[in-house]
Amino acid sequence: MTKKHILAAVVATVVVFVCEFIWHMALPFHTNTIGKLSNESDVAAAISTGAPGKGIYVLPNFHPDLEGKSAEEQEAMMQEGMEAWNAGPVAFIAWLPDGGTPMQQGLGIQFVCDLIGMLIIACLVSCCPCDKFSSKLIMVEMVAIFGAVGFAVPNWNWWGFSTDYTVVAILSCMINWGIGGAVIIKMLGNTKIECTDIDQ
Repeated sequence: MTKKHILAAVVATVVVFVCEFIWHMALPFHTNTIGKLSNESDVAAAISTGAPGKGIYVLPNFHPDLEGKSAEEQEAMMQEGMEAWNAGPVAFIAWLPDGGTPMQQGLGIQFVCDLIGMLIIACLVSCCPCDKFSSKLIMVEMVAIFGAVGFAVPNWNWWGFSTDYTVVAILSCMINWGIGGAVIIKMLGNTKIECTDIDQ
């Protein structure tokens, strides 16, 4: 990977980072897909009572109770658990009793994640055998769709993430990475590297 590739990835990262800021802070799409509890204090107190500490919790969750039980008992507990799951309520909770990640730290981590993604895109664009801008951009979008669908759709399928939240997450990823990819394609032109040279 050359300095040209690194520079293109850094510039694209800044552009993507700004696009993400616009999506989350200036546009209503993300915030409108997240509901607000009518009694936040009561819910927080209830979760605090039942959650032993920071972590991911699922309601109902019968799997920890299966340990040490006989096969018949496990089968009965799984049946009961699935009935409770189907009947509801169901919740997927990321519990942070001591507060979330500070904004500055979170933004820094997000920037690094974006940079890693754009470095990968720069490598892929340079390894792409096609010369057309549109063909390279389609490849970038396929990567974005692969990542977004691979992460967002399972959360919708298994944990009940709402359809509008999932659609916005996929679209924002496609648009942001598409713009970042376009920047990289423009800056690199038809610069090519052999895939065996990526680690050099």
